[in-house]
Amino acid sequence: MFDFKDAETEVTKEEILSKVSEYQLFRYYCKNFEEVDKPFLSEFYYDTKPSCRIYASTNNSLYYKDFGSGEHLGCFDYISKKYNINYYECLKVIANDFSIKSIKVNISPSVIVSNDIIMDVPVKPKVKSQIEIISQNYTSTDYTYWSKYGITLDDLHKEEIISVKVAHLIKGQNVTTFEYRKSNPIYAYKEYDYETNEFIGYKLYFPLASKDGIRFLNNSSSRNIDGYKDLPDKGNLLIITKSRKDRIILKKMGYNVVSLPSEGAKIPEELMDSLHKRFKNITVFLDNDSEGRKYTDNFCMSHSSVNSIFIPNDSGCKDISDYAKKFGVEQGEILIKQLLNKYE
Repeated sequence: MFDFKDAETEVTKEEILSKVSEYQLFRYYCKNFEEVDKPFLSEFYYDTKPSCRIYASTNNSLYYKDFGSGEHLGCFDYISKKYNINYYECLKVIANDFSIKSIKVNISPSVIVSNDIIMDVPVKPKVKSQIEIISQNYTSTDYTYWSKYGITLDDLHKEEIISVKVAHLIKGQNVTTFEYRKSNPIYAYKEYDYETNEFIGYKLYFPLASKDGIRFLNNSSSRNIDGYKDLPDKGNLLIITKSRKDRIILKKMGYNVVSLPSEGAKIPEELMDSLHKRFKNITVFLDNDSEGRKYTDNFCMSHSSVNSIFIPNDSGCKDISDYAKKFGVEQGEILIKQLLNKYE
């Protein structure tokens, strides 16, 4: 490791990437990563099945995707998260570890990994998964499932939730087919770019899948902020939640709501700035389990003016969907009014 007392100049992202590739950075700092598009275990939590991948985008940049938590990180974000440091500290750490520059780092050297440089390897071309669906009329199974949450078939139509007879997941020459079953129905959520309102893909939802089965498949992107296009220009309160189902329930109660692509997803800074100008109050409403509370804490730390609420633990429910199903939509509405009373 370097002697930090000899530090002199700062370093930029561009300077780093002129000396070392994103592939080298991921191989060096992501200990379980072996090759692009090969699943591996997360090093951020106890991961029993390989749920993470490093993939190449259309412009050949590399990204870390955790299908368990929903996190989507570039190499610099990944390093910052791993060592709990900010972006500029991250650049300094890399500069020292790869002998680009000797720069003073105001963090304990013990968190910095050793200097075993890994030789660069060409990145495999990214093959984007495609989802194709064959839709069908809503069924009695659909009605039975969604009505438990106070969501009607008309709501499904308006919210572009499609009952899927057959879905094909296509990646290169590999095709995986899923068929609708009464015991395992399939729904496709149409997703749009929040800024351009351009259709960007489907998210498949398997609500009755077994505990070890697939519940979501997604080929759109993190640029889907569900419900964004329905927001008014100005408002008193905006709720940010984590699923389309929760969003629909809260919307039917009369609230302005958007939902994230996944519970751990981040909202772009420029979008948050815009939302703060449009809404007097913003509150995050994620699950009340340990993961939901962790992501809520992270969100509120990143955006100090954002508040949060949770379903009470003693209810035995983790989110508003569970609560509405267990106690009824009217009781759910009463609870939400109580939780949001300070904004009235």
